[in-house]
Amino acid sequence: MKFSIKWNKAPPSGIAGKLEYFDIELRQNYGLLEDDYAQVKSHFSYQTVKKGKFFPETETRVRTVSGNPKEVYDYHYERASASRGMFERAWQVAKNKNLDSLTVFPFKQAYTSEKLQHEINNTFYGGAREFAEKSKKDYSNIHKELKGKRKISLNQAIEYSKFLNCDPAKLLFEDLQTKVWADVDFIHPRSNANEVLYPAGQLKFLNEDKFTKVPRDIWRPLIRCVTVRSKGSFLDRHNLFYYKSKDKSPPNCHGKLCLIGINVFDDVMPDYVSYFVGIYEEGLGGKINIANPDPFAKNKYILIDVQNIEVVAPIVAVVNPMLADDTDVKNQIEDYKRIKEDEVKEMQMIIKKHEELQKDQEKKLKQIQDELYNKIKETEARLDSEKKRA
Repeated sequence: MKFSIKWNKAPPSGIAGKLEYFDIELRQNYGLLEDDYAQVKSHFSYQTVKKGKFFPETETRVRTVSGNPKEVYDYHYERASASRGMFERAWQVAKNKNLDSLTVFPFKQAYTSEKLQHEINNTFYGGAREFAEKSKKDYSNIHKELKGKRKISLNQAIEYSKFLNCDPAKLLFEDLQTKVWADVDFIHPRSNANEVLYPAGQLKFLNEDKFTKVPRDIWRPLIRCVTVRSKGSFLDRHNLFYYKSKDKSPPNCHGKLCLIGINVFDDVMPDYVSYFVGIYEEGLGGKINIANPDPFAKNKYILIDVQNIEVVAPIVAVVNPMLADDTDVKNQIEDYKRIKEDEVKEMQMIIKKHEELQKDQEKKLKQIQDELYNKIKETEARLDSEKKRA
């Protein structure tokens, strides 16, 4: 596919343009008959100059670069400086646009040269040359591999991953991702544009497409994600992963952080499901409560005596998306499991104490009832005795 660079109109000469944003279309077919294709439209603004005088109005120009994705990526990556971060984010968003196909076959082959370049730049200050020296590889060969002029074999990718201290899958495959469809606040109630109130713990649908990386340890076709947006909460900015389910009462959920869907019946929106996140608590007599997972929340319970439960899905991982390293993410998952096990034990102790306290209260109540009954009997006996004497 031919590489091309076109402008909608020639940019003004002698004036520096300001990059406003990127508009990227990316089509990666990974072995299909169609060629891979990328198109990047860079939108610039220029200050208007007439007869040597500057005016506050601006003129816009669009540069369109199209062709093989690797060549298009390299063109922008090499020329970007302050805008490199903006370009990489826009490039990732373009990849996410075709995310629905991940549910069919999620393990998309990556452009290994692009992935390798990214990992080298993040690991070595000296870039490819320093990497070549420390890995004792020929720099010219690595340079060709990074330019896409020489293919990187599976064994070569595995060997490179050892020096980069990363999973080989990170070089060979695209990151596994899923859509973040809602957020939750455990501290504050909220409302939307239609003034619909969302109490603490209730999920609120996002009005934008947002995606997040899924740790490979927990990926399944039914993986789903919601995020915490709760200022002041220790869970703020964390992603909560769970598996889509239709189970209304899955086993062993007591004391676990869960997503709970509840059927709501009213005259305005009949028969819809409202979703909450909280600690699923099975009370005495079959009563279901949803406890707030944040110990500093004003209300310790999100909902009490819940009825009409439609679905319960345990949260399988709580991950801070700011940590990009898979090892750190795995540690977070393992720490979360350990913390949740401790919380379950603590919850069981609380319930046991509650039951013991309830038994003591029942015993005291029985004692009071017996004393009251005996007093009534004594009074009745005294009255009968006085009646007989009368």
